Order: sequence, then structure tokens, then C-alpha cells
Amino acid sequence: MAWNIGEQKYPQLATFWNIQEEKDNYSIVSLGTSSKDKEKNWHNSSWGYCRFVGNANKGLDELKKGDRIVIVSGKIDRDSWEKDGVKQYPKNEKITIFSWEKYVPDSSARTGMDAPPVVETNEDEEDAPF
Repeated sequence: MAWNIGEQKYPQLATFWNIQEEKDNYSIVSLGTSSKDKEKNWHNSSWGYCRFVGNANKGLDELKKGDRIVIVSGKIDRDSWEKDGVKQYPKNEKITIFSWEKYVPDSSARTGMDAPPVVETNEDEEDAPF
């Protein structure tokens, strides 16, 4: 069974740390994520073996340590396999990223406030209070 990652109301942001291994059709990448609990305390997670495949493998060389990305689509699984008639399970989750974008923060979201409204004024108005 796998858990698919896709577009959501709140996209999954991740911090790029490094490329551990590069192949022709995939790369193994280290990422970090953060989330808040109900008490608004931050919890950080490290994901050391994220496999970026297909189109997601393109553009990784342009990222620097600490850059933020949005994971657009991917999956997390712990699929078992059989070896010598015995069912085997992976030690860790297998994270596969199919698509990502570089994160561009919204300037209004940084302050937690909406952008101020545009007010049109006419400088020739005589009844202006100032």
C-alpha cells in the first residue's frame, strides 16, 4: 500500500539539503520538513532517501542547500517483497517524488495580513481632511 502526495489546500513544503546520488533517470535527495502540533510547537523531520524520478529529476542541480520546494506529486510506500519464501519488509519508507516546484513565498502571507487595498485619490479635491 502507498500514500500518494498531491495538490492540497496547504501544499507540502520541504527544505532541500543535498543530492546524495545521481543517476540518468533518478536522484536520491535529502529533504527536511516541518509541521506544527496543536500547541503550535514546531517538529522537524529529515528524509534522507527521497527518490526524484522522471521530470522531478530535472532542475535539482539548480537548488542550493536550504532552498525551499513544493512537492506537487509523489508517494510514500512500505511495500513488502518475498525472498526465499519469506515475506520481507523495508526498514524505512520509500519516498518517490514525481513533480516539484521551487517555492516562491507570497508577500502577503509573510506578514499574515492581506495586501492593503488600493485607494484612488484625486489631489484636486478641496474637501480632503488634510
